[in-house]
This record gives sequence, structure tokens and C-alpha cells, in this order.
Amino acid sequence: MSKPHESLRILTKRKKVKEAQSELLSILNREFPDRDRRDIAFRPTKLENEEVWTGRGFWYRPGRSQGENRPRLLNWFGVILREPQALRIAVEVNIPVKGMYRRVQGFFARDDLCSLYLMHTGRLGGGADGVGGRAFPEHYGKDRLRSAQYDSGIIRRGFIVTCLSDESPIVQLRQYVQTIENFRDMHRQRVR
Repeated sequence: MSKPHESLRILTKRKKVKEAQSELLSILNREFPDRDRRDIAFRPTKLENEEVWTGRGFWYRPGRSQGENRPRLLNWFGVILREPQALRIAVEVNIPVKGMYRRVQGFFARDDLCSLYLMHTGRLGGGADGVGGRAFPEHYGKDRLRSAQYDSGIIRRGFIVTCLSDESPIVQLRQYVQTIENFRDMHRQRVR
């Protein structure tokens, strides 16, 4: 994976975020070529008969939040574990449509060479005890966190999920999703 050249700038303008999301969708459409309809476990219930994109044991569900005053682009990722069990979301890398909204854990950033990065704070929701909050960054390694800056100068730290400008960005994305799924599974095993 490309290492960010110098500083990372977070994309906040609607047009730039839309372009970055389109680039992500183009890559994922190529790498997750199959379409399936599956239930998705979504605590405390489940979403039924949702279209998901699948490929090589992973799944992706794009979308856009509805009826909110702070809309966001939905990027849900997971590992296909067993059929016909409902899919579990490993990680949501949701992105604000525009501006700064720090309750959303995903963002796009560019470096000085204009490489585009999909980033995630590492904060996970739901699941077993010990999964939420800051547990994953401790597990994955805080040394992997990178600083990115909003136009206002505010710094946000996140993990690079993948560099969308790389020749094969899907490799890093799958590794990130699998690492989170393994982390969640480790905590599920502890609860049993």
C-alpha cells in the first residue's frame, strides 16, 4: 500500500466526497461482481432481503442514510461466514456527505501527491463486550493511526483502510475487514 506522502487533507466538500465515493464504488463494483439478496444482522433486529455485492468471501452494501439532518454515505463491509445465516457487519466505513461530522467513523483524505485514501477511526459499534469504543485501535496498533486535517485545521486520526489510487486497493481493504472480523470473533469466543 502507498504510504501517504506528507499531510493528509480530509475531503469535506460535497463534490469532492461524491467523486471519491464514485471512485470507491467503481473499484468495488469490479472486485465484488456478484449481487445477492441477504438478510443483514443489524442490532437489535435485522434488515431483510437487502442487496449486497459479493466476491471472494466478502460482502459490501452501499447506500445513503435516509431522513437525517446529517446525511452520510453508507459503506458496510463483512465476511461471508455461513449460508444462509444473516450477514454480520464487520465494519461500517460511513462518510459524511459534506462537512465535518465526527460521529461518523469514516472519511476520505488526499495526500500531497493527490493519492486518495479511504480511512476509518477504528471505533466499532455493537457486538460483544470489549469490541466497542477504543478497543480495536488498541488491538490493531495505535502506531498505525495517521493524522489527517480538516480545512479548519482540526486533526482527526484514522487507519488507512486502503489507498484507492493504488493498483490493487482491494487487497488492503479485505485485510482491514478481515482483521476487524477476527477481532470481533475473538471477543465473541470470550463471551461463550
